[in-house]
Amino acid sequence: MKRGRWIAILLVVMAMLMLAGCNDDSPELTENAYEVYYLGNEAYSLTTERREILGEDVKERAFKLLEAMKQPEKVQNSSLFAKTELVNRVTVEQGNLLNVYMNEQYSQLSVANEVLLRAGIVKTLVQLEGVQYVAIYVNEQPLIDVTGKTVGIMSAESFLDSRGENLSNYEQVVLTVYFGNAAGTGLTETSRETTISGTFSKERQVVNALLAGPESSDMLATMPQGTNLLSVSVKNNICYVNFSGGFLTGDLAVSPYVTIYSLVNSLTALSNISKVQIMVEGDSSKKFCETIPLDVPFERNLDYVMSGGKEK
Repeated sequence: MKRGRWIAILLVVMAMLMLAGCNDDSPELTENAYEVYYLGNEAYSLTTERREILGEDVKERAFKLLEAMKQPEKVQNSSLFAKTELVNRVTVEQGNLLNVYMNEQYSQLSVANEVLLRAGIVKTLVQLEGVQYVAIYVNEQPLIDVTGKTVGIMSAESFLDSRGENLSNYEQVVLTVYFGNAAGTGLTETSRETTISGTFSKERQVVNALLAGPESSDMLATMPQGTNLLSVSVKNNICYVNFSGGFLTGDLAVSPYVTIYSLVNSLTALSNISKVQIMVEGDSSKKFCETIPLDVPFERNLDYVMSGGKEK
């Protein structure tokens, strides 16, 4: 089958992902209850069942959630695992990243089944406390999609919860993103290919890429550890980015100004943005690292970009 047709199938499946609401007879939500994802009774649809999962740590709970995904309790639902014995192991990295290692059978799944299973795994596991991202490996290698691209780190927002969106609403774009150089004193330009839809803004994709970190070992993550994106919006060519408190308290791998201009330069690389206003929990009166005021929007500054540092 030609590559273009596989891409079309992939987009169709992702466009048709649908989240069905929980039934009224679901168990009461507790700190140990999770919405576990299953295949719904409509084509290319996802539904959930609320399940009680116990475990001593995140790793143990993650494995139990994956096991629960194989056995729905409601007769109208089906497991997303076309092949039950797929998971080899689960590891936790840097606190907020969960790695799921699959065996060779995972690569034998059809395009539709793989995308649905991938969506269900990510949406189920990111409910675990402290887990923001999930990466899938097959035979110890990063997951590759049907276009030959590395799927990389995923969040819940990597998948749509709506159904019936026209494929013309999708746009394949290449975003310019700046990460830290190896010394943490400057910025290195790189590119990140992604699919944008009506529910996925370029601005949010840029910030999510920064939060996920670089794919190359020659670059450093620029966002403080434990930072969450609360909201992002654009008005009068100013992008307003609202972070959680972790933006001020998390550990940094780079210098403070490298963090600021990693965000600012990445966002102002978009044609509709000229300035970036950074807020923390809705407040722009704070100082980043107690030295850089956030009370005025930042403009693009390429002085920190290292020449010849573009990732291939």
